[in-house]
Amino acid sequence: MPKPEDDSADGPDAGRRPGVVGSRRRWRWIVLGAAAAVCTLVALGVFSAWRASTPASRAGTLLAQLRNARAPQPALGNFIKDLLRRLGLMSDSEDTETDTETDIERELIALGPKAVPRLAEALADSGEIVGVRTSLPWILGEIGGPDALEALVAALKDKNPIVRGEAAKGLGWMCNPKAVPPLLDTLENDDSARARAVAAWSLGRIGDRRAAEPVVAALGDAAKEVRRSAARALGDLGDRRAVEPVAAALGDAVKEVRWWAAHALGALGDPRAVPALVAALKDTEADVRREAVNALGEIGDPRAVPALVESLEKDSEELVRCTAAGALGKIGDPQALPALLTALNGEDRPLRPSAARALGRIGDPRVVDPLAECLKNRSWGVSWLVAEALGEIGDPRAVPALVTALADRGDIGLRMATVRALGRIDDPRVLPVLMESLEKDSEAWARAGAAEALGNLGDPPVLPALIELLEKDSDEQVRAAAARALGNLGDARAVDPLIAALRDKNGKGQFWPVVALGAIGDPRAAPPIVPLLDDKDKDVRAAAAYALGLLGYAEATGRMAEILRKERSYWEWPRFAAAVTLAHLDTPEAREALRQGAAECRDLRVRSFAARALETSCVQALAAELAEKEGDYPHYAAEVLGHIRSSEALAALDAASKGRWSVARFDARDAARRIRRLMAAGATPAGGQ
Repeated sequence: MPKPEDDSADGPDAGRRPGVVGSRRRWRWIVLGAAAAVCTLVALGVFSAWRASTPASRAGTLLAQLRNARAPQPALGNFIKDLLRRLGLMSDSEDTETDTETDIERELIALGPKAVPRLAEALADSGEIVGVRTSLPWILGEIGGPDALEALVAALKDKNPIVRGEAAKGLGWMCNPKAVPPLLDTLENDDSARARAVAAWSLGRIGDRRAAEPVVAALGDAAKEVRRSAARALGDLGDRRAVEPVAAALGDAVKEVRWWAAHALGALGDPRAVPALVAALKDTEADVRREAVNALGEIGDPRAVPALVESLEKDSEELVRCTAAGALGKIGDPQALPALLTALNGEDRPLRPSAARALGRIGDPRVVDPLAECLKNRSWGVSWLVAEALGEIGDPRAVPALVTALADRGDIGLRMATVRALGRIDDPRVLPVLMESLEKDSEAWARAGAAEALGNLGDPPVLPALIELLEKDSDEQVRAAAARALGNLGDARAVDPLIAALRDKNGKGQFWPVVALGAIGDPRAAPPIVPLLDDKDKDVRAAAAYALGLLGYAEATGRMAEILRKERSYWEWPRFAAAVTLAHLDTPEAREALRQGAAECRDLRVRSFAARALETSCVQALAAELAEKEGDYPHYAAEVLGHIRSSEALAALDAASKGRWSVARFDARDAARRIRRLMAAGATPAGGQ
């Protein structure tokens, strides 16, 4: 009888005992199971890491850190810290709690809209630490968007008045017009004076004139902080219907309310306020008198000159007298010249610098000889301001006195001001003096100043010297000045050296070469500039955005829209530069990108510029910036308009250069002069516009 076949007779286990084979199979399954378990654990780890990296999860982690930072400190702990500081055993810098909180808040803002649900949940949680809840409205306001708006509006009804006030502030930071109705409700009905005061401030910041009448009514609120905020908000709203009630607030019993009323009247700029402000020059509080002086200068009505001259000569407070000189300079009426010249040479030493500035601002050629004589006296702390005043007037009669002052090696401030002044005077005697300083001066600041001055003068023979400075000077400041000067010259022969200068990674060595390439307008510059939109330095990113617009590089439209929506730097210039570029490109795609990007941008200034540009043109929107009475934007607008080089830009610059109180008056004059020079030389407008 045949034996049954053995299943194990074939294959790798043939000839082995059944027990051994079974054991090996069990081990095989064990190894496979272990491998599967490891794979599962790795997958879970990857999933957990991914989940932890999501904005919502990261927001939860950061909230926990913020709770720890904002948790109430034991009284003993605070007492010990204070004692250690008093004994000199601990410095303020060693207590890094505030810096840590700021870093957490900034990181939460950087997470963007996806973090809003977690933040809104914490804000609405009455059991949350109050210090955390009061931090969240500002964060939500910075993030913006409809969900953040909804959370902040809901927080206006919170039981805690501090949270309600912070929610109102967050809505102010957001600057969304949809917040106006709930803020008006808070202003009119909230029982917390602080919440009402913050609501008034936020309404002013948003700038919607629907709020004007209710905010005027708030000037009669029983709480002084509400009246103060209402006065401030009415200045921000800019509705001139409020002039009379704000002027009446100059009689308020509280000093801070009177101060903000004077400030608001200056912001409104209505001549009807002049009599009330002149009366306020007799206020018992020096701070109020000084702000009334400021307001009269902002309004610019010559009727105020006699009263301001009296304040200049007789007010008991030094700061009021100095501010009166500045206000007279803003008004620009020649009837103030005798009083200002007397102050320049008088015994009131603190008043002399203000008088020198005011004389330069008025710009009357009749004061050139007295100023030149004053420059010879070398009055410390005043001479450099006299030199600047002579440059602002721009009269060639000042050249001999300025050249003599430039030789004074003992006063660096005077020499710097003299170089700038010479660069603003069209006179053949200036060029050789500046060239000598450019080529031979051992001081880096002197070479840099000479380079900028020569760029303003715009003489083509200086081009080789400036290129050599850009390529070979060892000082970063000098190379930057040379690049800026080359941009002002607008000569295409400088393009290749400027492109080569983009390789300079030292400090901000790329900034001015980028701007200069945009100003020259040669399309060869676009490809090497595009990668700088991703530079780690926000200034360089902004310069790249700005330059691509001047170059008419329409391919950058998508990137500009992305910068408007996603640029997270706290400084708004990268976003503003992107808006200017889109407005200047003025293609259908660029206009749509500007419309959508500005709608998502958190900066009020950028949104306002975009709205004006879409309604009118890039140049007219920049002209509106040029008309602003304070801040850096008028100077920036003058620079941009000078590079656009169109007849429309020239008209805007000419108007600003004649404005009595334009802060960019002399920048506008320099830019207009450059445009005329380049147009005469046959240069095309930037971007081909």
